[in-house]
Amino acid sequence: MIAKYRWAANKKQVAKDFVRAAKEINLDLYYRCNKELHRVEFQFWAGPYELQQLSSIMAAYKRAREEEAEYQLEVANHIYGF
Repeated sequence: MIAKYRWAANKKQVAKDFVRAAKEINLDLYYRCNKELHRVEFQFWAGPYELQQLSSIMAAYKRAREEEAEYQLEVANHIYGF
């Protein structure tokens, strides 16, 4: 069953990841900037399979960002001797 979903992101990086993930699975994605609430609002049509794919891709992007942050912290600790 395909349904219409709405989603909003306050963080710029999360919004970019969402757009990349939607492009990766060929979702028709509509979005707009809500300047009053300082967020990006998305609207898309998807079925359960697309939602599962979107969720797994977003989780992978989040893990990659966390690993990069850990690496940067490790480098900073090495440089500054913490």
